[in-house]
Amino acid sequence: MTQTSMPIRTAVPAPRRRWALLTTGVAAAAVAAVVLALGQGGPSPSDGTKRADAGAVLLAAAEQTGKVTTLRFSQPPSGAAGFSAEGEVSGADWRVVSKGETPGGTTTTVIGDVRYVTTGGSTTKEKIPQGERLAPFARAAGDLTRAVSQDRNVVEVGTEDVRGTRTTHYRLTLPARTSAADPASAVTKLPPDELAWFDLEGIDAYSDPVTLDIWVAGDLVRRIAGTVANQGPLTSVEFYDFNAPVTITAPRQK
Repeated sequence: MTQTSMPIRTAVPAPRRRWALLTTGVAAAAVAAVVLALGQGGPSPSDGTKRADAGAVLLAAAEQTGKVTTLRFSQPPSGAAGFSAEGEVSGADWRVVSKGETPGGTTTTVIGDVRYVTTGGSTTKEKIPQGERLAPFARAAGDLTRAVSQDRNVVEVGTEDVRGTRTTHYRLTLPARTSAADPASAVTKLPPDELAWFDLEGIDAYSDPVTLDIWVAGDLVRRIAGTVANQGPLTSVEFYDFNAPVTITAPRQK
């Protein structure tokens, strides 16, 4: 699909739950070629320094987070159904336990190119179709953070606690795009199998501003959240137990 024919999202999309969609796979979509948004006008020296510092901190966090081999992550309850998820990662393998979509919850385990889905006491096994496997979680988080660090409009919001750790909160607001000719952020250059972890596939097609928030402490990403103006939050994911012992094993099939 070319830039000139790329649709721009103007209506509120149907509610999506990325963790739930993981149980049936994620269809990768082609990402249109884009250019990095340079903005207009120049910031004041003080603003420029702050933004440069924010970019440097985020870049360091991107590098270190991308090197993490194991971690755990959590999506706090959200929505009317109180949807939530807890996950753990070891390299490219992962397990997610989600609640709020099905009675009793659903556990999705991915080992290599095999996906196990356990719900209602029953487990199914299938080979993941080509193009549906998600990228390693830590790499996806690192690449997203790196892309945000490259944007001159990223700003420091303040300090906040995330799971008991004092973090620095950074924010990037991507301007609304009303046509394919409008410049797009470097974030949209990321592959769909990375963006899918954070409900950001098709981020370049929204006609409303998209806000990306990243919390950092100790050169590691502690939380990533995304929001579309006038449409509400996309997702919020917290990171913890970096490089802790994590083993992903196949569930017993019943």
